Amino acid sequence: MQKKPTLLFRILKEIVRICYGKIEVVGQENLPENNAVIVGNHTQMNGPIAGDFFLPENCYTWCAGQMMNRKEVPEYAFNDFWAQKPKWSHPFYRILSHIIAPLAELIFNNARTIPVYRDMRIMATFKSTIQKLNEGANIVIFPEKDEKNVFWKRYCF
Repeated sequence: MQKKPTLLFRILKEIVRICYGKIEVVGQENLPENNAVIVGNHTQMNGPIAGDFFLPENCYTWCAGQMMNRKEVPEYAFNDFWAQKPKWSHPFYRILSHIIAPLAELIFNNARTIPVYRDMRIMATFKSTIQKLNEGANIVIFPEKDEKNVFWKRYCF
C-alpha cells in the first residue's frame, strides 16, 4: 500500500498541474481492466507527468532509483541530463545537480514509483514490480533510448 504523499509534494504537484497546461489524453479507454504493464513514450519528462496526472491511481511508474536517493541524485542527474552540454557550462550544472537533489528525493519518493537500478539492485526492482502486480496494480514503464547508454545499445536494439 502506498503511503500518503506529503503536503509539500501535493502542493508541488498542483502547481505543476496548473502550469503544465492542457494535455489531450488519447486511448485511455484502451487500458485493460485487469492489471498490466503499460509502456509509453518517455518524451523527456512529459510521459511521466502525463501518466501521473491521467492514469488511474493504481499505476506505479518505474523511476531511476538514483533519483530517489539524495546522495545519488547529483552524479546521476549530471550524467543523464547535462553531461553533453558544453564543457564550459559543466560547473554550473554540477552545482544545479546538487541543488535539485532534495527536490528530486521529495518528488520521486512521494509519487507512485518503483525504483529501477542497472546494477545488482535490479532484483529489488523486479520484486517490487511483482508485488505491485500481485496487489492488482498496473506498472508503467517509460523507456527512453539514449545513444550514450550502453545498456540500451547492447540489449534493446
